Amino acid sequence: MSTDRRPPGVPAKADLREQVVAGTRTPSIDASDPVTFQRAYAHMEAERTDVEGSGTGGDGWYTERSLRDGVQFADVDFVVQSLAVVHRDGDREYRLKFDRLGGFNLRIVLPAGEEIPEDEYRETFRRMFADAGLDPDHVDELSFEYTRSMW
Repeated sequence: MSTDRRPPGVPAKADLREQVVAGTRTPSIDASDPVTFQRAYAHMEAERTDVEGSGTGGDGWYTERSLRDGVQFADVDFVVQSLAVVHRDGDREYRLKFDRLGGFNLRIVLPAGEEIPEDEYRETFRRMFADAGLDPDHVDELSFEYTRSMW
């Protein structure tokens, strides 16, 4: 007589644990019932005691991390709508990326060794914000970081 009280088709947690202990690179189990995102996500929501969300940086990716008693047990990566606005001025490229969650980033690509005055690139970004329907005054609140090219 079996003492296994799992419904048919539900794998034992020990199966995965044994694979991890054995050093299996990607532990896996077979499931006889269809797995749907909705069911898996509902289970994560029911099990977690806390949730953390990542910043998006305008790139259209968002990660939601589920924790149970302070220990991470699941991550879900979401793709959100994002947009890139590119302005070219000779060899200079100004790029504004933003997504529907409010994340954004700004980038300027210049030829090697070239520098431009801060008031000039801020004005270009103000125009780009206005063209994209964003408040151009927000550019004045941003701090910019210079990264040298290795070439």
